[in-house]
This record gives sequence, structure tokens and C-alpha cells, in this order.
Amino acid sequence: MMYSARIINFIELLSKYNWSWNKEFKNEDLLVFNKYYAEYDTKYSIVFPSDESFEDFDYKLDRAITSLSSLENVSEIEIKEFICIKNRDLIKFRLSSSISEDGTLPLNIATKFLQSIYDLLVSSIEQEKVIVPYIKRITNDSRVSASTYRFTQTQRGSFVMNVCSDDLSSYVKQISIDQSIAKPIVRRATERIIHGLNKVVTVENFETLVEESYLTGLNANMCDALVTVMAENKDIELETKVLWSKEFDTIDCPSSVKINDSVMTTLIKLSERYKEMVNIEAFDVVARITTLNYRWHDNKEDETLDHVITISWYDNIYKKQFNCKAQLSEESYRIACDAHRDSNKVRISGLVDKNRKRWFMFDIKNFEVVD
Repeated sequence: MMYSARIINFIELLSKYNWSWNKEFKNEDLLVFNKYYAEYDTKYSIVFPSDESFEDFDYKLDRAITSLSSLENVSEIEIKEFICIKNRDLIKFRLSSSISEDGTLPLNIATKFLQSIYDLLVSSIEQEKVIVPYIKRITNDSRVSASTYRFTQTQRGSFVMNVCSDDLSSYVKQISIDQSIAKPIVRRATERIIHGLNKVVTVENFETLVEESYLTGLNANMCDALVTVMAENKDIELETKVLWSKEFDTIDCPSSVKINDSVMTTLIKLSERYKEMVNIEAFDVVARITTLNYRWHDNKEDETLDHVITISWYDNIYKKQFNCKAQLSEESYRIACDAHRDSNKVRISGLVDKNRKRWFMFDIKNFEVVD
């Protein structure tokens, strides 16, 4: 007879605790296990249905779990995690703070907590598809993948959000180019979260973190998801712990990481840097000069720059007029003054910082007058 995954896992757990399967029991609708306890001088039985389609299956399984919990002195939560999540990665997000000391958590924070977990997961999945510092738009495919994670029973008396991955045994194991087993995206996304949190906690050089984090850890979106809940109270501590399924190997990945207010500045700065990196784009345009500033104060960087011009051009693709500041060399600025006087257009190429309210071009590679 073919048994469901939950039944197979419960049978394995009973065997682990040395319960004997009574295969001579004549009713095929029931599975019977026996064990003799010398300290009680009693032989106990655990009985549960053999098919999940039976109407009373969940009720009978719960009674069997309660019996095993009492006899083996193991929590029902642990038993249920083994039965239901044996082939899944289980991520535990534990939030502790003075705002929860009385055994309650403000509803608005609880809502943000759960939303932050979802945003963290879906961003990690998207990041596994396209490695970028900042994701401007989450694709629907990533949201579908994130929906395979399940919210599971939480521990009593503490604010722990348990989230389990899809059943990893259902994924076909494929050999990658380097002859290792290719991991499904839900496993890679979970590893990325843990690696990313660990990098932030153990960082020694921020510039090194900027270079490395989004490649195997946190990007801007993931940082923002964490900041959303962490910023609610100064003393919030978030512990992320993973019980890894043995379906796939997890190499050099910690199982638990704690973050608190001490990493908030790092998360915020990392997010800002990554968003700036994404919004810097190379441009090569033919434009007209609208203003000349021998001296111009840059409010963003709070510094005064020499030889700054404003250029304007129409983009046929975006169907929009763009304006941009640009700093030139002294020689190019003199040429710009003549071009502006003669109403000539100029060709200019460089990198544009699009994070500003008014775009700014720097690292000018080419500047010439167009007849």
C-alpha cells in the first residue's frame, strides 16, 4: 500500500523511538505500533489511520502525536515539524522586544512582521533569477514561487513565525555543470537570506560588503524588508533559524543568525548604495545647452562645483524631454559657452546619476559641438 508523506514520516519517527510496527494487525485501514516501557511495566499502542482521505485522519493522528509526545517526553511541535516538514526547509523568524514582554504584540507590528518575511522571501527568489543590487519590479513568477512557502504552527508563548519551503523531495535532482546537484530556487533563496544576514552581522569593511552582499546575500529590497520591522522599536532583535531538509546539501551556511539595532545603519546604508548603483546609467546624447554656471552648488553632496552646464534633449523612445546638469573641464566649458552663444547643439557622453531630483552627468568621456 502507498502511504502519504505525513504517514511515512510518522512511521520513520516511531521507528526512531523504537516502536514496533504490528504488521499482523488484520485491519488494513489502521496502522498499529507497540512499545514496552519497563519503567511503567506496560505495553503501549499507538494507532492511526492508514489513509489521509479518511474523515477522522487528522483527529486520530493528533491523538497519536499527543501519546508519543507524552511517552517520549518530546514536544508536539517537534513531532509535527518532523512529520509535516521533514522534506522541507523550515525557517523560524523569532522577534523579541520590550514591546512584547507582556505576552502581546501590537497588531500593526505583527502585520509588518509577516509582510517583511514575505517581502524578504520573494525578493530573495527574484534575486536568484537576476543578480542585481536593486530590483525595481518583482515578477509574477517570483510571487508564484514565494507562494509555495507555507506559514506553519508557531510556538506557544513566543512570537515565532514558522515558514516552510515547498517539499524538496518533489524536485528532480539534476547535475549542474560542475557535477554538483543543482538546488531548487526555494532552497537557494533560503540560503541567500541566511548568508546575507550573516554577512551583515560579521562585516568588517563596508565597501567589501557593498561589493559582495548582493551577489550571494542581501540586495536593497531584502535590506528594506528587514528595516521595515526592525525600525518599529530600538530593542527589537530578530533571530532567523533554519532547520535544513536533508534532500539537498547545505555547505558553509550557518543555521542561525541574530540581528538587532546595531546593524540598522548598515542595512539602510547598503540599501541606499545599491539603489544608487542601479540608477546610474551611461548616456550619449545630442543636446542643447540651456544654462551655464561658472560656479554651482551641489545640494546633494553639499559642495560647490566649477564649470557646470545644463543640457536638454528629447528622447524619441520615452517620448519625453530630459534635463541634466554636467560638470565640464575648463576647456570644454569655454567651448560650451561659445556653443550656447551660437545656439549650437553639443554631443556629450558620460554617466548620469538618476537618483537626484535633477539628473547629474559625471565622468564625461566625450564633449563636442555639433554643427
